Amino acid sequence: MGIMRRFAYPIVFLLCSSVFLLAADKPKPIVYSATVLPAGAGARPVSIKLYVSGETTDSEVQQLATTLKSGGMDALEKAMDKMENGRVAPMRTTGTKVAVVRIKKTDKGQRILMVTNRPITFPELWNSTRSSDYPFGIVQLDLDDQGKGDGAIIVAAKIQFTADNQIDVESYGLGRNKLMAVSRLSD
Repeated sequence: MGIMRRFAYPIVFLLCSSVFLLAADKPKPIVYSATVLPAGAGARPVSIKLYVSGETTDSEVQQLATTLKSGGMDALEKAMDKMENGRVAPMRTTGTKVAVVRIKKTDKGQRILMVTNRPITFPELWNSTRSSDYPFGIVQLDLDDQGKGDGAIIVAAKIQFTADNQIDVESYGLGRNKLMAVSRLSD
């Protein structure tokens, strides 16, 4: 019993040290704050934070497009489950992980596109609501060089290919919600 205890402490220390070193190598995410102005009448603004911790490569995007084309939205969801490049989080929540992050330079600064598998709520599943057929969330940020700007968010979307081989995004409900007062909080 005493020998096991002596060996257990160094092993636990090595495991904890390895986890700490791995976490230390990860760069800090860039954090943005924004206010969502919902499209519905009487809806209240919601504050959110957006975390960008990585960017999806061209080859990963091509692989996701191939997956969507060959396996449909279910296959795309499964492929995206394995990816994490950020988070979208309403205030005081942990939010939802973002699988795809694309950053493109623009004349005014940059455009950030984020795609996530949105969480489907239990009532949606239980009641087999039409909204459960829209499993993705999409965020677009248009920022100036100081990290300030606006954007849009589609809370529930379908992503599929059209007959003429173009990607089509269909929004559930009222469409895009405006993102206002977008501001970079950290680098």
